[in-house]
Amino acid sequence: MAFEWAVTERRRDSDGDTTWTTIASGSSAVPFRVDDGTASVLVDPARADLRLAEAREIRVGSGERPPEAVRAFVEREPDVDAEYREFSVGPFDLSSGNARQYTESRLDPGEPVYVYGETTYAPGESREVGQVNARIEGGRPFVVADGTGSEVTRRVLFRALGFVAFGLLWLGFLAVFLLLG
Repeated sequence: MAFEWAVTERRRDSDGDTTWTTIASGSSAVPFRVDDGTASVLVDPARADLRLAEAREIRVGSGERPPEAVRAFVEREPDVDAEYREFSVGPFDLSSGNARQYTESRLDPGEPVYVYGETTYAPGESREVGQVNARIEGGRPFVVADGTGSEVTRRVLFRALGFVAFGLLWLGFLAVFLLLG
């Protein structure tokens, strides 16, 4: 129903330091229905902020041949080039390429979903009993997340608490610096 992907590559800068750089990313989603057991409503997540926590990662080391799923993805995706190269020098077979990490987060049918957005009346949207003549396709904020409402709230709160703790730590360092400096 919705997915996000990213490809990061290990690169060496001019100082010789190694960093992971995102070289390509994307997302896609199709309209789906959310059913709470009493009725269902259509969700069009095209403009939603996707908050997908479950991620599948595949790491491919430098000069390592990627698995078939990664090779198929690279062939289909025009924004990602084939980093892996094989060549022969005399009796030796050699390979080259930077290390990469391929990450995919998905929301699949049947998984719990949390949707927060603006509901608009949409006459003729329902075709069956139990379907509401409405759709959710925007609003501020418009969030589609994998998980239940309490799981999503917990994820957001823990992330926010991490930022607050980091900010307080820096304020503490600044206060000590100003008092002693």
